[in-house]
Amino acid sequence: MKFNFKCGKLLSGGVETSQRKIALNRILVIRLSSIGDVLLVTPFLRILKQHVPNSDVDVVVRSEYAELLRWNPNVHMTHEFDVRSGWRGLLSLRRKLRDGGYTAVYDLHDSLRSRILRSWIGSRRYVVNKFTFRRLLLVRFKINLLRNAPPVWQRYVMTLPFYRDIDLSREDGELDLPLPANLLQSARERLADLGLKESSLIVGFAPGAKHNTKMWLEERFVELGYFVVKELNGSVVLFGGKEDSSRCARIAREIQKLSHSETAAINLCGELSLAQTAATMDYCQAIVSNDTGLMHIASARKRPLVAIFGPTVREFGFFPNEARSLVVQRSGLKCRPCSHIGTRSCPHGHFKCMREISTEMVAQALSKVLSVETQSGRNS
Repeated sequence: MKFNFKCGKLLSGGVETSQRKIALNRILVIRLSSIGDVLLVTPFLRILKQHVPNSDVDVVVRSEYAELLRWNPNVHMTHEFDVRSGWRGLLSLRRKLRDGGYTAVYDLHDSLRSRILRSWIGSRRYVVNKFTFRRLLLVRFKINLLRNAPPVWQRYVMTLPFYRDIDLSREDGELDLPLPANLLQSARERLADLGLKESSLIVGFAPGAKHNTKMWLEERFVELGYFVVKELNGSVVLFGGKEDSSRCARIAREIQKLSHSETAAINLCGELSLAQTAATMDYCQAIVSNDTGLMHIASARKRPLVAIFGPTVREFGFFPNEARSLVVQRSGLKCRPCSHIGTRSCPHGHFKCMREISTEMVAQALSKVLSVETQSGRNS
C-alpha cells in the first residue's frame, strides 16, 4: 500500500506557481537546531537558490550551530538565537525579523519557538510536515505508515511551493559544509603535532550521542580501535562534545593500553569547534559514528562513513547518503523503533538493538568503506 506524502503546508497567501516563484526575493528559513537537522537544510538552500537565483536567503539558527552555515554560499546571512536569552531574546529576534522585509518564510522546524518567530512575518509562510502522528504510530504501535516516506532533506525541499517542478530523482541530497583553507591547514598541523603523519591511516570515531540508547557499547569501540591499530596499521581520532569527554577518554586510554602506543588513539573530544571537527575529519580515511550530529558532519565533508543505528530506523529520514556510507543495524527486532530520538535507557531492559551489533559487523563495514575509498583514490 502506498501513501501520498504531503511535506509542507501554506499558512497564508495563495498557491505559488513556477511562473511566480521569481518574485520571492527576500526569503527567511527557520531551523534552530540541531547539528544534523541544520545540515539537512543545506540541500533545500542549494535547490532554492538554483530556482530563485536572485533571492537573498537568510537563516535563523541557534548560536552554537551557526558556524555550520557560515561559509555556505547559498546563505545571505544568519540570524543567531542564543537560548540563554530566553523568551525576551526570542521576542526581540522576532521584532528584528518582522522588520526584515521578508516575502516568504519557511519554517523547517515547526516548534513553539519557530512558530513564535514566524508569526506576522512574510506574506507567505510554509511549514514542514514532520509526520508526527505517523511517527507516533510507528514508535508506539509499530504501525508503519512511513515505509515510503522521503528522507528529511526531501521533506524540507517539498515545502517549496514549486517543488513539483523539481525532479527530486535527479537530486542526490548531498549536504553542504564548505570550509576555508586556513581551517583545513590548521587541522593538518594539529594532527601532525600530535604525531599523526599525513600518510597515516586515520579512522575517526564519534562514540557519543545525546541519548544513551543511541550509543554503541563503549567496549566495542575499544575493540574496533584495536582492530584499526593491529589489523589496519592505523590510528584512531576520537571526536565529540564536552559531554562526551569522559567516554572518549576511557575509550582512547583502553586502545592505547592494548596497543602499547600513545598515538594509537588521540582524544580530541571537547577540544574542537564544529568547524574544526569537520576540518579534522577531512584527514580521516573513514569515520565510524553513532546516529548523531557528527555523523552528518562526516557526511557533509564527503567522508567514507560507517553509521551505527540502534533504536532509530530509516523511516525517520536521517540515514546518511548511501554513496559513501554503510549503515550497521540490528534488523528484525520487533521492539525497533522504541523512540525517534533515543532515550536514557532501553525501555525493554535488554538493549538488543546495540548489544547485538558485534565488533566484527562494524569492522567488516569499516574495511569495506576503506577499500572503496582506496579504489576511488587510485581512479582519481
